[in-house]
Parts: sequence; C-alpha cells; structure tokens
Amino acid sequence: MTVGAHHLGAKMYLSRRAVLAMAVLATLNEKAMATETQIVLQWLDTAQGSMNLRELAKIEDALEAVSDGKFSVDGHDIGSGTVNVFLYAEDARVNSSIAAVIRLFEQGKLPKGMRIGRAIYENAERRNWRFQPVFPSGLAEFQITYPSGTPVRK
Repeated sequence: MTVGAHHLGAKMYLSRRAVLAMAVLATLNEKAMATETQIVLQWLDTAQGSMNLRELAKIEDALEAVSDGKFSVDGHDIGSGTVNVFLYAEDARVNSSIAAVIRLFEQGKLPKGMRIGRAIYENAERRNWRFQPVFPSGLAEFQITYPSGTPVRK
C-alpha cells in the first residue's frame, strides 16, 4: 500500500468513526427526549410580525435565567398567527417549570397575552401528541398554529 492510499484509508476510517459517534449521540438525544415533555409559550400575532427577533431573544434570555435546570429553551417560531417559544422539561419537572414561567410572567418579565400549552403524548414513542391548554386558566384551546380566518377561542 502506498502512503497516499494508507492516508486515504485513515481518513475513511475516521469518517466512519465520526458517523458512528454522531449516530450514538442522536440515539442518546432521542432517548433523553423520550422522557421530556414539550411546553409551548405562545402569543397571538394577529398583526403578523408585531413581535420582532430582538424581543424573542429577550424572552428566551429571561427564560434561561430562571430555568435553574428545570427546563431547556429549544427555540422559537413565528407564523400562522402565532409566536411560539418551545421548552422541554423532564416529565417530573413539567409542573414546576410551568410555575416558574408563570411567575416570570406575573413579574412583568414576559409580554402580555402569553398562553401556555403542554404536549400530552398518545404513545410511548411520543410521536403523536395533542396540546393541553394550561395558562391562562379557562383557556379552551391550544394549537401551535391557527388556520387563517379561524377565530381563536380563549
């Protein structure tokens, strides 16, 4: 074997090892997510774009500051009449996580009009779910998006 061929073989070996390591990490992450519940904070954005990215960054920073390991902030999306911020909490910490978010809201550190929904999983694989309205009390419906022109029940 020439030096060039040996070098190429070493690169291929490292590539296979890197792919294997990434697959293991993805599997571990999937298993970790299997014991976590998604919590969604939502603001209706009827003006389509009334909340800007700077405001979203402030919201996420405030949430991370109070998370204290109870939950993780997993990003956001904007569109279809809503602004959503996604959190994940271990199943045993969902209620305390929601309580921490509500306290932050009551302190005036999150925008008015906040709604919270939590995923209720229909199977052990957590591939099918619906959202349970959590906050404010009396919230009748919670979806990630609402079809255009559909009145949102409060």
